[in-house]
Amino acid sequence: MKQVRIRIIDTEIYQDVTDIFDPSIIDLTTTENQVKKNSINLTYEGADDKFQTLMASNLTFSLLVRDGMDGKFYHLFTGSESRFRVDLLDERNRLIWRGYLLPDQYTEPYKSPTFFVSMTATDCLGILKGKDLPDEYYTQRRSVIDFIAKALQLTGLEQDIYFCPAIVPSNNYRWDQITVDGRAYVEKDDDDDLEDIAPDKDSAYDILERLIHDLGCKLFTYEGKWYIIGVNQLHEYVIHFEKYSSAGIFQSTVSVIRPKSSVTFYSDPMISVQPPFKTVELSVDYNFENTIIDKGYYERQNEEEDGDYQGFVRQWKMVGTVGYVWLPRDGKWIHERGRVRIAYPKIISVSGWKIESNVRGNYIQLRDPIWIEASDFPAPAQKKFLEVDLELICYTTKATKAKFEKDEYGGVIRYEIIHNNNVIASNFPDSPVYDTSVLEVKFSDSSNSDAQKLNYVETRRNLTGKIKIDKLQITQSGYLNVVIYPPVLLNNYDPVFNEVGISTLKIKVLTVKKYKIKKKRRIDYTATHKVELFHVDSRQDNTNRNFRFNKPGLVEQRDHRQNWKRYGWSGNFRYGECYVRNIHDVQPGPHIKIDGSALGIISPLHLCEFHWRENKTFIPTRLDLNFSEGKTEITMIEAVYQSLTDYE
Repeated sequence: MKQVRIRIIDTEIYQDVTDIFDPSIIDLTTTENQVKKNSINLTYEGADDKFQTLMASNLTFSLLVRDGMDGKFYHLFTGSESRFRVDLLDERNRLIWRGYLLPDQYTEPYKSPTFFVSMTATDCLGILKGKDLPDEYYTQRRSVIDFIAKALQLTGLEQDIYFCPAIVPSNNYRWDQITVDGRAYVEKDDDDDLEDIAPDKDSAYDILERLIHDLGCKLFTYEGKWYIIGVNQLHEYVIHFEKYSSAGIFQSTVSVIRPKSSVTFYSDPMISVQPPFKTVELSVDYNFENTIIDKGYYERQNEEEDGDYQGFVRQWKMVGTVGYVWLPRDGKWIHERGRVRIAYPKIISVSGWKIESNVRGNYIQLRDPIWIEASDFPAPAQKKFLEVDLELICYTTKATKAKFEKDEYGGVIRYEIIHNNNVIASNFPDSPVYDTSVLEVKFSDSSNSDAQKLNYVETRRNLTGKIKIDKLQITQSGYLNVVIYPPVLLNNYDPVFNEVGISTLKIKVLTVKKYKIKKKRRIDYTATHKVELFHVDSRQDNTNRNFRFNKPGLVEQRDHRQNWKRYGWSGNFRYGECYVRNIHDVQPGPHIKIDGSALGIISPLHLCEFHWRENKTFIPTRLDLNFSEGKTEITMIEAVYQSLTDYE
């Protein structure tokens, strides 16, 4: 028997309670006095392997009612999951475990002079399934530690976080300096006809589980702390933690020496041998937004609060002596109190006509070029292509069909697509890529105007240039830009065209959608382990699932995103390869799993020693601590580790 003390604290008035009449300390210093024998059990849910992500825990106990009073502890049944805190203390008054009473469970027998009331407290990880993070966490990029800390705060347990990662970046940034995008945890139903339908949000539990899983770690609470330990650190006797506050603020590095003791079983335990994995397969969906440029870059549907000019400069910038004009789409105008204004939607255009000798150096281009990675995969590289759909338009009142047929307007509309400072598409006659980039030019000679109610619709003569490029291969990594030039006229005294508008501009990236890696060892065993990640290490920006670096005062180096190493080791690998190597490393050969009833109380932080053929060290993966009888039902797995190199 291990002496323990249970305290139930009303957090609203912050004092200990025992029953409805006596709001004083509930002193359970001996199990015989007020708690039913065999009723104090602390359970850590686990698994038969080392890869369990969340090791949730709960405490069950039964309180004695000596006077037969009905509902003596009924006041603890409040429906509030963070009202009554439960502290489990040892004989020296040191905290073993902390949680909250479940608000929706209360059991007692009816009409008995002396009886016990069963109660359950939990670490509240389970209740996170019904909780969302604050709204801003679904719209912003925040650090990985910030997301984890905010989810854990929703349990109501304000506990420090002790974090020992399994994988770290090669640039030695901490995980509170690595961000993820909260928009990745929001799912909009594309089948909804109404745009204002609230999207589905991942619960705090889902987000926490995904992050801990993808970090390759295990999470549990013990002694008033949250422990997050990398799977490749579970065998270590001394673990070096990054200590964060409950709010996710880095405080210091801390070394923890783990308790280590030999295990004695009440009866013969069950011993099983687990094989090593020959093959580990990992996959992750990049969740790429394939369309990187669409009508949001050139079309306006309504008045924006910051004005039309700001609507332009957010996407484009002017170079040289050009201007911009918002053109009416399809010639639509609206009569309004004696004046005419442009109807929506309207499109952006570049104005300030030029001639062949001075058109260079005068254009509009994307204000923020878009990074395109040549390949998201290691060698042999996967090919990546761009799909381009472009249509430019010039309205006119002077141009004629006859001059168009004489090819006087064939060079009016000009564009370029630039990647990594190389022109990859251009219809300038002297461009080496002209033959594959020439526009299909058409002239419409029809014009008409019609006034109906408040709408005045004018169809004007126009010149259009259109091109559809199905597969424009990307061979180098670099920034993508789109350049649109003003009208290029034959002479400077007859401006038949004044501006070039963007009627259609859509660019998509065509690539493999999943990152996959398979590593096989040169061993005779055949077991295969498959794992799927949610987060990814892409250098590409058109995914909201990638890790990015954010260190105050430093500009992110994009190459860092794909350079990682296993904690404690050197090297530069993709994140997925580090993850796979860790799985292989923690079970390099046949290893032992033991299930049994052990003498004494064993914590989740323990390292256990047991002799089977030889002395071995084990990691607890499932626990049921019975404080009344001083024993632990345990599943433990051999703490083997080896940095492997025997890959095919």
